[in-house]
Amino acid sequence: ITDSRDGKTYKVIEFEGVTWMAENLDYATEYSKVNLECESIGLTKCGLLYTWRDAVNGGDDYSDLCPSGFRLPEEKDVTFLENFVGTNNVSVLKSTDYWDTEDCREGTDDIGFNALPVGYRDGYHNSTQDFGYFTGFWSATSGGYQQAYVMEIMSYREYIGWYLGSIDTYYSIRCVKD
Repeated sequence: ITDSRDGKTYKVIEFEGVTWMAENLDYATEYSKVNLECESIGLTKCGLLYTWRDAVNGGDDYSDLCPSGFRLPEEKDVTFLENFVGTNNVSVLKSTDYWDTEDCREGTDDIGFNALPVGYRDGYHNSTQDFGYFTGFWSATSGGYQQAYVMEIMSYREYIGWYLGSIDTYYSIRCVKD
């Protein structure tokens, strides 16, 4: 797909009528952050990192930051993805590179999702955390005061996690289209 806002193109994958971006969103906003770890090793296609407020209110029309026709995932989308790949089989979503492999199976990227372990950026510090071990994607689902849900993939787990994260933490975005 091509994002009409800046002309950047993204790979997508489709399964059972649902289309997911197969790359992290890289649309610059006033508040988005560059992943310093990716830059330091020359990794391109890392995408930018966003707070939840930026993710859900970033568009000119106060919609989410996703390109036209796409949206932030919801819990039902994460459940669908987990059911599609199967329990204890998250390695098919992981990229084949950059994951810490001492305590986990390497990624196989069998379906082309290409989840890179880009980590996250703490909203209170100026550094990337857990690069090589973790990736998290914002959802559209608020979790109450100062929290929202994040879809997470970790090096030492073989399932997709769904947890509450601080809305001031910077995570990646993967968009979905029905």
